[in-house]
Amino acid sequence: ETKCRLFSTLEEAFSHRVVQYNRSLGTYQQACFNRLNTMWSHFYNHQPMYVDDLRSQSLCFKNMITGQGSSYGLKSLDLTRALYFRDFRDHVVGRIKEAMPPQENLILVGLRTVGSAGGSIINDLCAQVTRALQKIDTYKDKYRVECFVPSDLSFEDEIKQVQRAKVLVSVHGTISYMVLFTRDGTEQISIASPKELKENQMLLYATHFNTLYLTWDKIDHLRGVLEHSLTMSEAYHYST
Repeated sequence: ETKCRLFSTLEEAFSHRVVQYNRSLGTYQQACFNRLNTMWSHFYNHQPMYVDDLRSQSLCFKNMITGQGSSYGLKSLDLTRALYFRDFRDHVVGRIKEAMPPQENLILVGLRTVGSAGGSIINDLCAQVTRALQKIDTYKDKYRVECFVPSDLSFEDEIKQVQRAKVLVSVHGTISYMVLFTRDGTEQISIASPKELKENQMLLYATHFNTLYLTWDKIDHLRGVLEHSLTMSEAYHYST
């Protein structure tokens, strides 16, 4: 960027801080490296090279796709490449040896880790989705809500979780991009602030799932959006 220096999201003040929600992970830097070391084999044939000391001004890249590990750098992809996300899913799922679980009448709610950005408005999302479902007479007895924190799971187990769902409710960030690995016809409700929506706008261009956006200031519309997603899911599975 400036004088060919690369900027890291793991700045020293943050990277050496102990992960409060799960101290067994060590520091944030250690947790991130461990995550990357268990994920790279699903995407690459060779182990990536990590450049951790970014003080040098001699590092330059002509072209680079970058982003948080959670989003796999997908924010930088050309939107037209979203047409190939189904193949990307099949490639990654095919590299996992264990059989995928069956799809269920499940609304899966992905939450951020305790203590991370978002506060109570995000942590209360699980209860809000449960209450919204109970107000939808058509589906309240057929579907159930289950909530999980993706960062508590391995990458493989995250994929197994989202493969179970027919509807995925997610907050902005990692969980939104896990929808890439869902089954065909999955409905996603992505909740974020307006400025964050542009980041995962690319999800609208995918072909094997459908994404609806809801901003936090419109969270009282959750029931209607959820009912629409369930109706779309029912229509898809009836037609197939």
